[in-house]
Amino acid sequence: MKLEQITGRSEEEPAVGTLFSIRFAPELTINAYGTNTVLTWPTAFAGFDYSGYVLQSTTNLSSKVWTTNLLVPMIVDRQYTLTNPISGTQQFFRLSQ
Repeated sequence: MKLEQITGRSEEEPAVGTLFSIRFAPELTINAYGTNTVLTWPTAFAGFDYSGYVLQSTTNLSSKVWTTNLLVPMIVDRQYTLTNPISGTQQFFRLSQ
């Protein structure tokens, strides 16, 4: 969850109130099925739309280079779903907006 405080204040006029914006990041779930990994995350949660998130991966968590997955996720039971084969170098995944 990310909480931002927005004051709407400028130097010329005082703030008349405070507005808070709350955002919840989607939870990425990774499961192994045979020789594949299935990655899922919700399409929405509590009114928050997650369509702007993309799946990214890297082979090294110390690296600042993350590659956006080019596969388009399918929607299954209100979950974005991607299936990737388990092969080659280990990968780390994240969702990015």
